[in-house]
Amino acid sequence: MTQPCTLPAATAPAGPASHAPYLPPVPRPPHDPLTLVLNGQLGWQALPGKPPAVPAATIGPLGQCGALTLLPLPGSGRTLPEASGSFGGLVLPRHMALATLGPCQQALLLFDATGRRLLRFDPCACVFTDAFCLRPQDPRLPSGPATLAASCGRLYLADPATRRVVVLNAATGAARGVWRAPLATPPCDAGSRLDDWQPAALAVAPNGDIWVGDRMHGLLLRFAASGCVLERHDGFGAVAALAATCDGSLLVATDGAEAVVFYDPATRRRLDPPLRPADLAGAFAPLPLTVHADGSVDLSALCSPPCAAPCVFDPSGTLLDAPPDDPPDAWPSTGTWHSQALDSGISECMWDRIVLGATLPAHTRLAIDVLTAETALQASDLFESGDWQPALALHPEPEGATAFDGIDYMLRARPGRFLWLRLRLDGNGAATPSLACVAIDFPRISWRRYLPAIFGAEPVSAEFTDRWLALFDRQFRDIERQIDTQARLFDPNSAPAGGRQDFLGFLAGWLGLGSGLSALPLTRQRAFIKHAARAFAWRGTPRGLTHTLYLFLGLQRWCGYSAGAAPCVPCASDIPERFRWRPPRLLLEHYILRRWLFLGFGRLSDNARLWGERIVNRSRLGAGAPPAAMPGCPLPGRAGSEGGDDCEPCVGAVHAGRHGAASPDESARLGVTQLKTAQDPWRDPFHVYAHKLSVFVPAACVRDPALARALAQLLKAEVPAHVQATLVPVEPRFRIGVQAMLGLDAVIGYRAAPAALDAMRLGRGTVLGGADRDGGARALRVGTRRVGMDTTMQ
Repeated sequence: MTQPCTLPAATAPAGPASHAPYLPPVPRPPHDPLTLVLNGQLGWQALPGKPPAVPAATIGPLGQCGALTLLPLPGSGRTLPEASGSFGGLVLPRHMALATLGPCQQALLLFDATGRRLLRFDPCACVFTDAFCLRPQDPRLPSGPATLAASCGRLYLADPATRRVVVLNAATGAARGVWRAPLATPPCDAGSRLDDWQPAALAVAPNGDIWVGDRMHGLLLRFAASGCVLERHDGFGAVAALAATCDGSLLVATDGAEAVVFYDPATRRRLDPPLRPADLAGAFAPLPLTVHADGSVDLSALCSPPCAAPCVFDPSGTLLDAPPDDPPDAWPSTGTWHSQALDSGISECMWDRIVLGATLPAHTRLAIDVLTAETALQASDLFESGDWQPALALHPEPEGATAFDGIDYMLRARPGRFLWLRLRLDGNGAATPSLACVAIDFPRISWRRYLPAIFGAEPVSAEFTDRWLALFDRQFRDIERQIDTQARLFDPNSAPAGGRQDFLGFLAGWLGLGSGLSALPLTRQRAFIKHAARAFAWRGTPRGLTHTLYLFLGLQRWCGYSAGAAPCVPCASDIPERFRWRPPRLLLEHYILRRWLFLGFGRLSDNARLWGERIVNRSRLGAGAPPAAMPGCPLPGRAGSEGGDDCEPCVGAVHAGRHGAASPDESARLGVTQLKTAQDPWRDPFHVYAHKLSVFVPAACVRDPALARALAQLLKAEVPAHVQATLVPVEPRFRIGVQAMLGLDAVIGYRAAPAALDAMRLGRGTVLGGADRDGGARALRVGTRRVGMDTTMQ
């Protein structure tokens, strides 16, 4: 249903003097009430200042959703500038790093500064063990307390004592580089070097770059993976800890400071600092473990299988008998909050109802009062006014927290254009109520307008009638709201997904896409369903299959792309980088590979192949039977043929027996040849490559069983029944002579994975370790090592 605020004027009788269509509409209230919403995302519109009797603000937005709560007492609970560098448990402590070694493999590394050991967590035994077999005297290890960070398969160790950052291979421990005093001014090829520096903090940017905090000069330096300095920011003091949010902002903790610096490197501005760790809970990726205030971590969720009891390890990697006690939160017992003037824009507006969502722990209370006026009031007049009307009061259950979601109350305030809210929260000192959202409906559109005037003759009767009819009005308006917003159900970008209200799968069923899409990420599912119907006109063709595969791989913006003819010369180097990449070719029809060497048509230098009967291996029965004639060509020696005796005989298959004579009956052998009744034997050179194609997809689609099943179902539905499709997973390898078709299955990888026993096959793109300097171990090198004597497999 629409919600018009005005209705057109009544149309006058038709005639030449009628001007009704050009007259303005007659103002009147809307059919449905309007709504004002207050929450953490849209803003709470708090009234500046505070009542004179209140020494400090006790209510404010807190947490990820910005709910209104009692503000914690200063010095209570966990704080952002913790000594461990975890910023209240938002990130790992500075002495730990979580490295990604593969698509489904991670390694939790810990540096024990006391014993000078680099440890790695073993999830099977649920203990820390020595990583990379490094001895305490190894020069790659820091000489004292250090900060760890991991990104893109590299492990970074910032050592303030030796004034360097050591870069190791996170999988093997091999040294990849050492960063010493960097250039004073970026870029790397200009400027002068710093005389000295003291790297004391590390953070990983969302794009994989490394932020280094220089305690000596108060600098923040952004390094590329190659060690090149990209940015420099100064004026931060003695940097002690760093953390990068998902959007690239930085949290900077300095020595002796009671608050952290919230900094935006893109704009070089210092943002409003958060007060509590809960304020930034949504700015960081969730951790798979629990970090305590003293730097110890609970790794029970990482053990295999997960442990029911806590498994807490201190900063040295030692298992503790009991988890430490974090400082508890302390809250004030009561608090008051006032809103700004909420303007309805309607004179003498009758405010209808208030809807809220709140959570109240046991022994807490929430109360809301309202005040209305026809003109805006000053803050001092609001605090001293005695016209506040109670709107609601919530009390939780005696045990546990009680959630009030969507509960509504009718307002009984006087008519007025402006409305103010007064919120009062009462706690028990150990917990606080939480108000997530407040919605106010106005003006009151009652069904009393459809009843005789006697039901609203005087104010008391009118109010009673309105409140009694509101019981039914709420139910009908909920139904109308579903009708008003049902368009969102038919848009794949807004349709609900998952759970009992899954409408996205229903839309996929309309298009005949099946249930295989559930293996894709939700964003890709929505894009697939939205663009899938465009390929129906080309279904069963290479263009339609390519369009569908692009959607499956998340390349929907390239669905309309068609590759042009490739030039004979390389592309110019001045093409912008964003225009250089092109989507890969996913389909190869096998008829393109047809290279038979026919007499008078083939060329020896054109990868031509010589045809033979063994290629098809067809069985032929019937001794002495004359060969069948090819269409349009007579057989030799046949009287009365169109070509006569002078026509050139057809060249057919020649079968040589053991004595050299032609023996057609020996071409059928049990267990050797194949009995094929379909197709024409004379067209076997064409049928070998006809109706076949190869589909090239990234190997990651095949490693995941759910994705592999979804891809198989997709090919079964999209490939025509007479076409034989072969799925070819593409690995990052380039093997000349075996697998190296440029543009199809040849991908130059960054670095081959080291060979592991019982996990890889030699000759399949593997390497046998590296030099002895990579980690100090005796690597297996062909020609220099003997198996079984002094070799190790990395």
